[in-house]
Amino acid sequence: MRFACDAYVSLVRDSSLVVAVASSLTEFFAPDLMSRRIAAWEQHYPFVDAAGLAYFRGRVPRARRDSEEAVAFVVAEARTREVQEACVAALIRKTEILWHLLDCLSAASAPGADPEARGA
Repeated sequence: MRFACDAYVSLVRDSSLVVAVASSLTEFFAPDLMSRRIAAWEQHYPFVDAAGLAYFRGRVPRARRDSEEAVAFVVAEARTREVQEACVAALIRKTEILWHLLDCLSAASAPGADPEARGA
């Protein structure tokens, strides 16, 4: 998981502002997903404290606003074909990083998983 987090930090740190913002456009779909995840957490993980879920509840409206602002910024600032292609590449890279993160979570939660593998 550390690799995925480090990879995203590097992607954003080493990119121009417009490309870094473009990589965040995965958030465009986040509000609806977050709402469904919160409901699933409440149903399947009743031990999760309500205060712990408060952050995610608050993120739903903010994520919608943030993604709308990000789209507007990228559309306004990605004026050349080269920058547009860099924005698309950054968004693709972000989805690859997210898949890696999910793979790590899946591997770490598999029966008999090595607890040390969780930091992968």
